[in-house]
Amino acid sequence: MKFIPHSEVSLDHSIRVTADQTPRQILRIDLDTYVIVDMERARMVTAFESEKLSELINTLRCAIIDIEVIATRYIHTSRTIAPQTTGFEIRLHLENGQSIIFTSEEESFTLQGQSAKSLLEESRKPATEALSLPNQRPFNRILVTDEFAKWISTLTLSGNCQQVIEAFWRDFKCHAKNRELLKPGKPILIIGEFGQFYAAEYLCGRVSFHCAT
Repeated sequence: MKFIPHSEVSLDHSIRVTADQTPRQILRIDLDTYVIVDMERARMVTAFESEKLSELINTLRCAIIDIEVIATRYIHTSRTIAPQTTGFEIRLHLENGQSIIFTSEEESFTLQGQSAKSLLEESRKPATEALSLPNQRPFNRILVTDEFAKWISTLTLSGNCQQVIEAFWRDFKCHAKNRELLKPGKPILIIGEFGQFYAAEYLCGRVSFHCAT
């Protein structure tokens, strides 16, 4: 991977690699040359040249709906990399629920998540029932799985989970506003305030929330 100074980067004829309206985007500016842009902050994160990333992207059969860039530091490794060497990893979150890690050492890994089919087979309950929430908007529009309800309980110290659920609802609404949702009932991966989760919107207006792992 060869890094490129920001001063040498022009986005005039760039081609978007990620889906439209994603908060963080990968743009291709030349053959095997990429720029990661934080659209919310209107700033360039990094620019680099990598044939390996091109090879990885060519294998994908669905859209990249979001990305994360995470700084890393090696503590111990058997390879010829000095301890405390810094690097980064790019997490590609795909439309099918899969996540792929691409590192600054040009290695690729997959993060195994649940498939859309297994998510749809999960039992769901109204959030008003599962979490003892008032029968009012948005709580009466939310369905949750048992696993998701347990997660909410761990995030709630006082026993009042209304604010936590409202945060998940805001994450969902923000995602829905910034891009077209997929087919009704098909889970989409959302990266929110408390972490990753799946949401599936139905024609009736209800939305089900699922854990991502």
